[in-house]
Amino acid sequence: MKTNEIWKSNHIILQEDPLYDDVDAFFSKLQGSKILEYREGQHTMALDIVDTIRDKQILLIEAEVGIGKSYAYLIPLIYSMKDNDKFKGFIIATSTIALQEQLLKDVEKVSSMLGIENIEVTLAKGKNNYLCRSRLEEFLVNSENKKYQYILDEVIKNNLYDRNDFDGISERVWKSINVKNCNVYNCPYYKDCKFVLKRENYDKDKQIIITNQAQLIQHLKLDQSIFGETDMIIIDEAHNLENNVREAYRSTIDKRKIEGTMYHLYGSVASIYEDFI
Repeated sequence: MKTNEIWKSNHIILQEDPLYDDVDAFFSKLQGSKILEYREGQHTMALDIVDTIRDKQILLIEAEVGIGKSYAYLIPLIYSMKDNDKFKGFIIATSTIALQEQLLKDVEKVSSMLGIENIEVTLAKGKNNYLCRSRLEEFLVNSENKKYQYILDEVIKNNLYDRNDFDGISERVWKSINVKNCNVYNCPYYKDCKFVLKRENYDKDKQIIITNQAQLIQHLKLDQSIFGETDMIIIDEAHNLENNVREAYRSTIDKRKIEGTMYHLYGSVASIYEDFI
């Protein structure tokens, strides 16, 4: 029995399932191909994802290294967009910026291979990947940091804000000048802030959004207000999800917060006591 017949025997196929046929045909043609390597695990994973898309189910997959899981889920998902105006797109969430950037390239390659053009895709990196002008100017106030004046010059002259634009800066310095606790509208530079501008446009006609798990969690916490509505969510590197969810819901208390809370309670109690007497 041929390999593709084995896959068909192990999957429930509807009478007419063009998505299944397209995906199955794509991988079947790879057997003997000199362009891409055929991988059985990748083939069956893609067909499992077709079933998941069709049945609107949740699918958990543990894939070994080298199976090519990004192509396995991108091919059926991008095929789903073909001549389908009702498909709102999907979000891919990972835990590393390296994989996010690689996925951006993979989406372009897969779209080209499948002959599907004009797909709107955006890379929604975490806030710590963007420079904060307010924090940068604060950092430069210190006379010892005068040698970093060129960073502000680059920001003003060339509108550079991305971490990749400043490869020569150490991580220690970058952590002092990147976006941390963004005040948005209280910041004098928010109208020109690349992080704010990109975030405000995430939900505008973007079919594919590649982001990190932390931003996905915030998106879900805020009732899908960051990225807008989507049909599918893919969580890559899911072994890190539990820890990222825990971090998103964790709160820290320091001396200042305790003092502020006590002062607020004191004011409330004093006010009630005055009204009572």
